[in-house]
Amino acid sequence: MGEPSRTETPSSADYNAFQSFVCTDPPNREFDRHRGLHHPRIWELETQSAIRNYRFPIQSGDLAIAIFDEKRNLTGACLATRTEDNDHLIQAIAVKLECRNSGIGSELLGRMLKETSNHQDSSGLVVARIHRENEPSQQLFTRFGFIPDGYDQAEPQYTLWWLDRFQAP
Repeated sequence: MGEPSRTETPSSADYNAFQSFVCTDPPNREFDRHRGLHHPRIWELETQSAIRNYRFPIQSGDLAIAIFDEKRNLTGACLATRTEDNDHLIQAIAVKLECRNSGIGSELLGRMLKETSNHQDSSGLVVARIHRENEPSQQLFTRFGFIPDGYDQAEPQYTLWWLDRFQAP
């Protein structure tokens, strides 16, 4: 028997955990023995801001999936909303730096896809905007069957990725 899922739908009681979530380094130059001299990447800062600014209670059509540690600190989150066309747009997915490469991103995205399939009036299309330099997210979404489909016209540094659950293998 497999290990039970650690993912859950957060509540208003988790507001402070979302507000203090960190998935990137501070916005200044730092040296890390693994990453060398670096600045946070723009998509990391944007994603961190999206999660920190998430508003509770969860609104109709919105979905939020979270994983917490034993002290109820946010370890990872995935946020999505339903569009006017009844598609689901994944707005953010992030994992704390020290928890990356542990399967949390896959667990979050898998649970989010399960949740979007529970919406009976859904079009079946799930869309994500991924920065063209964000290779870890591109690899994650590719593993789940997402296909890149051109650039976001408003922000060409982002590629639109989509998954049609009714046509997926």
